[in-house]
Amino acid sequence: MNPRLIPGVLLCLPAIALADEVRPADTCLQQYYIHAYEQALPACNLAANEGDGHARYILGMMYLHGRGVEANRNQAIDWFSKSAELGYEPAQYKMHFMRKEKQNARPLLPAKQHQPVAQPIHRTAILPPLSTASSASSPRTGSAPPPSAESQLFREYLEKALAGDSYARYLLGLMYYEGRGIAKDEMLAANMFMLSAKQGLTEAQHAIGLMYYQGSGLPQDTGKAMQWLEKAARHGHADAAYCLGQLYAAGESRKDKLAAASWWQTAAREGHPLAQHNLAVLYLKGEAGLEKDPDKALEWFIREAEQGEPAAQFNLAHMYRIGTWGSNHNNEAANWYYRAGESWVRRGDTIQARKSMENIRALKSSQHGPIANAFLADALSKQITQAEKKNGTATR
Repeated sequence: MNPRLIPGVLLCLPAIALADEVRPADTCLQQYYIHAYEQALPACNLAANEGDGHARYILGMMYLHGRGVEANRNQAIDWFSKSAELGYEPAQYKMHFMRKEKQNARPLLPAKQHQPVAQPIHRTAILPPLSTASSASSPRTGSAPPPSAESQLFREYLEKALAGDSYARYLLGLMYYEGRGIAKDEMLAANMFMLSAKQGLTEAQHAIGLMYYQGSGLPQDTGKAMQWLEKAARHGHADAAYCLGQLYAAGESRKDKLAAASWWQTAAREGHPLAQHNLAVLYLKGEAGLEKDPDKALEWFIREAEQGEPAAQFNLAHMYRIGTWGSNHNNEAANWYYRAGESWVRRGDTIQARKSMENIRALKSSQHGPIANAFLADALSKQITQAEKKNGTATR
């Protein structure tokens, strides 16, 4: 697995909403990332119970670090596990370390991108000495306990970072930020990211931009955040382009709105699903300098949904159902409800899958009879029943 900056830790604002209604998931994210943990908690609980993987991950973070709740590692693992079951990658990353720390297999250094390697920099003062815990004598045997997989990985990255390897510095920054193999230290994480970013590594430039944006390990500075994000975005980093669009969208001027649309277009072409969603909304509404174009909006909504996110698939089905692109599209709605239901079944969320099934059954043809593909409801029902039986057998 290639370690990378965890989206659930450093993230831009969520995608713009299609409707005026504020979703619990959006409130959860917004309150958490401004450190209003007590306000975030009820919204996160509601969104998590509705099957939002990101909200479940955030609850894990809150319980792990005691943010707005009493710290409880077991509760944190439970929420990370529930999030990981939905396919949410940051939670899977967490579970990888929290449940497999005692594995003896030594992780391999991920394949390094083709980045320029600078000459060795003699600035070891920014790196603290390794913890002596692993070399302390055991009171029972007098021998040193074997280093954990994480501490071995940290030593490997440290050696390469001191030699000037930009990608190792970035990975070392991740370990400092997460407290993996070394004590958590956001300032040292920022130092590592900065060294790597100045060498031109786009992942590190993106990380520095987000740390300036959130004030994590660095003074909060939106201007500097945008500068670093732009460096990464201009070299093809889709997340950076999306985040840059989010920051411009927060501005009031027409110039800011145009810039937001431009960066979302850049990220959308790179396959970023949230950017594709935002771009579709702009075309649907005719905003931010883009002419109203329902056909282009549909194209981007479909490209977002094709990436397999069930919420996007369900949203597209709903728009077909309410006639966003005219009447007589209930068969298309049924197709996308079915795909959303399948995606939720694969993620183990049969509650949401049943909502998709019920929506298919509620669809009618233009003559108010059954739609041509009404059979999809029964097909989805069988998948849900099989999944529930399998889960029931697994838990007994």
